[in-house]
Amino acid sequence: MATEFLSNVTFRSYSGSHGKQYEYLASNGTTALIYPSNTGPVRGRWAIRGAGEFEAKMCFAYRKISYNPVTRRSGGSWECSNLIGFLYELDEIFDGVLFGIRSRNRFERPFLRRLDVSITAALKSRGRKPPSRPNKALSKERR
Repeated sequence: MATEFLSNVTFRSYSGSHGKQYEYLASNGTTALIYPSNTGPVRGRWAIRGAGEFEAKMCFAYRKISYNPVTRRSGGSWECSNLIGFLYELDEIFDGVLFGIRSRNRFERPFLRRLDVSITAALKSRGRKPPSRPNKALSKERR
């Protein structure tokens, strides 16, 4: 169920250590991450492992040439965290691929001058229409 919910979505997340990030999760298990200091998307894989509300893990493995400045580890191996905690960090979740994240040729860096720009505001700043479907993330007011 969580795999279906997160397949073919672009999300914006926040964590104290990484800051704001945008990421696309393809239904085939591939991902493209827009990390604050990078000039292009970081390619990788994603999977949900385990079952049950408290045992399920959200896992990512980025390319070997990538580097995580927070953990000071190179990519290539799986890193997992609690699925519920991961979902809690998502500010916005929209169906579909946004910003041309999947293509280096069509990639549009969504950040303006600040990293706290919403997906909708970033699209509008580029003269594009906001997503037609609602934000699937749990609203901050209900948390």
